[in-house]
Amino acid sequence: MRLGLILVLIGCGALAIGSSGNFAKSDDIVTVLQRHEAALLGLQGVVGVGIGECAAQPCIKVYVDAADVAAKQQLPKQLEGYTLDVEVTGPLAALSMLMRVELDIFSGRPNPEWDLSAEQADELLQRLQTLPAMQAQAPAPAGLGYRGIIARKVRDSNVGFDQLEIANGVVVTRAGSSTQTYADAGRALERWLLQTGSGQVDADIVQLIGEVQTMLGDSAP
Repeated sequence: MRLGLILVLIGCGALAIGSSGNFAKSDDIVTVLQRHEAALLGLQGVVGVGIGECAAQPCIKVYVDAADVAAKQQLPKQLEGYTLDVEVTGPLAALSMLMRVELDIFSGRPNPEWDLSAEQADELLQRLQTLPAMQAQAPAPAGLGYRGIIARKVRDSNVGFDQLEIANGVVVTRAGSSTQTYADAGRALERWLLQTGSGQVDADIVQLIGEVQTMLGDSAP
């Protein structure tokens, strides 16, 4: 079974196999990969796709089966202005893409952390997909008390970002030196991530999460 390394980006556009020239970047790289993922994975010998860095720039990674020697020749050099980097690999096993969530609330001692299950990480990416991009700087860190939520990937899976930060209705994703900012209307993503920790941390932290949820508002995410 072929598996895209960005687990929830389901593309439906056709792949222009001959499009290897230099094109202006029409969209952000996540949108471009979303547009072409299904077509890429439909090519013989392609076993996975993802987002990485090539020469300090975001690029689209395509993984091809080492047993299929012709697979690499059928791929373009670029997709919509982004370099397409082909890596030869063996068949990819199913990934359990896990992420760790940190409640950024303490000063002088470690913050509470918990892991997302594969299903929760999948839902996080689906929710992130629905957020509108915005042109804004990340909010300045608050002082004492609750400052927001940080989510980091804890294994080498290409989910499009290394770290995600949520505070004050703004979501910032970071991948190397690249950042993307989204609007979290009603702080829905922030409140949902808080809920994922309720069954995984100590009772005093659950109480703390409840206090933060009350502060954010208790409407259903």
